[in-house]
Amino acid sequence: MSKHPTAPIITQLHTKDMNEKQRQHDAEANRVIYTGLLTYGRGRILRNFARDSCIASTRVALLVLHRFGIRAVAMPCKVKVFNPMYWKRIREGVSDISKHLPGEWSVGIGYGYGPTQPGRMAFNGHLVAVTDPSRGVMVDLSIDQISRPNKGIFFQPLAGTFDGPQFGYETAGGTLQYDFDPTNTAYQESIYSTGQHSVINEIVNDTCNDIHERMRTQAARNGRNNAIA
Repeated sequence: MSKHPTAPIITQLHTKDMNEKQRQHDAEANRVIYTGLLTYGRGRILRNFARDSCIASTRVALLVLHRFGIRAVAMPCKVKVFNPMYWKRIREGVSDISKHLPGEWSVGIGYGYGPTQPGRMAFNGHLVAVTDPSRGVMVDLSIDQISRPNKGIFFQPLAGTFDGPQFGYETAGGTLQYDFDPTNTAYQESIYSTGQHSVINEIVNDTCNDIHERMRTQAARNGRNNAIA
C-alpha cells in the first residue's frame, strides 16, 4: 500500500540516456504538467461535465499528456475506498469486515450499477489514464467523485505511481484500492472516449495553455535562482 500525500505523486519521465541536469529539467517539467492537469484541468472539466464523468476526464488527460510527449492509454478499473476508521479495523486483521460498524464507511465504483440520470450512459466501472498498463504513472482526474466528507472520505484528483494491476494509496482522507479490468471495454461506447469532440478539444486547449504558462513561470523562477547562485 503506497502512501499518497496531499500533493500529487509525480515520477520522472523516462530519461535513461540523459545526464543529471537534463533529468532534473524533465522531472520539473513533468511535475508542472501533472500539477496543471490535476488542478486547472480538473476545474476546467467540471465547467462542462459532472463530477463522475470519468470517461470524458480520462480523454482530456490522455490528450493533454500526448500534447506534451507523454504516452498514455485509457485503463478501465474497479476502485474501492475505506474511510480511516474502517481501514484501521481491516489493518488489524479482522476477518469479518462485511458489515460496517458505527462510524465506518466504504464506497465502490465498478461493482454494480447505481442510479443513473436519464439519457446518460451507464458504465459499470471507472476509467483512468496510465503511462503503461503494467507499471508507471496513473492519472485519475475524477476520483473526487468518491468523496464523502460526512463519512470521513475526501479525495482530490491524483497522479500516482503503481506497480501491477492491483494497488492502493493510503491517505488521511481514506484508503483507495484499484483493480485494473482491461476487459471492461463498455466505456468505448461513449462519444467522449475516442475521436474529436468540440467541448473536449476546448478543455484540452485551455489546459495546455495553462500548463505552458506554468512552464514559463517556472523557467523564469529558475533563471532568477541561477542568477542569484
